[in-house]
Amino acid sequence: MKRIGILLASVLVCLLLLSPTAVEATAGGHGGGHSSGGHSSGGSSSHSTSVGGHSTSYGNGLYSRRSSPLVWVFFAVSIGLVGLRRLRQQQQIKAQELATYRSMLKEIPGTKRKKDRIREDVTTSFLAIQQAWDVQQPKQAAAFCTERLLAQQQQALAAQQDEGVVNHTRQVKVQGLQNFRHVEAESFSVDIAFSCVDYLEDLEGQLLAGQQKRRQQFLQKWFFDYDTETNRWRADFIQPLFLT
Repeated sequence: MKRIGILLASVLVCLLLLSPTAVEATAGGHGGGHSSGGHSSGGSSSHSTSVGGHSTSYGNGLYSRRSSPLVWVFFAVSIGLVGLRRLRQQQQIKAQELATYRSMLKEIPGTKRKKDRIREDVTTSFLAIQQAWDVQQPKQAAAFCTERLLAQQQQALAAQQDEGVVNHTRQVKVQGLQNFRHVEAESFSVDIAFSCVDYLEDLEGQLLAGQQKRRQQFLQKWFFDYDTETNRWRADFIQPLFLT
């Protein structure tokens, strides 16, 4: 439907641009007499009067008949093509994410309800832990990770504090889950593809590394254990795979 809307809008723009303009009209002109020339005001407006005829035009030269309609047609078509390209890219991304998700579901045993629960636990835990890391408060995500991972996060943040640096991970977006693998009866690993703004500052907020507005792509392998007390999967270990 979006593609059809874009095409219709492009056609409508073309029709409007190709229709006769009412900016320059002639009433009873004979073609005789002489032109008094013209003058411009503000660099954009034009005013010309035909003495002996009755042709008068006011307005911006961009909208007069002297502008070629082909230029505007090309402009409208270009906008339509750009819109179609972006729409196609979005559709391709969604199709890839759906294919990755379906592939992961095939690897997870159990019913669809169980598979969806695992996916929800993985995504929720991942985002909560990333948020806690960004504000240097790992305990905020204590309900989503094991004691081992919590201790690792606290040690890493303490080391950064001693070095006088702070690592921020913001605008985190999960792009896909893949390579689900059972490790033991109550644990598994899964690769998480995501993007975020990742950079390093000193304790005074001065940028040391990375960019505060540029998103980067990451792929990490996360390990999860099942917690029988809370009946949910909790993150236990994080293994970076690559960074682009």
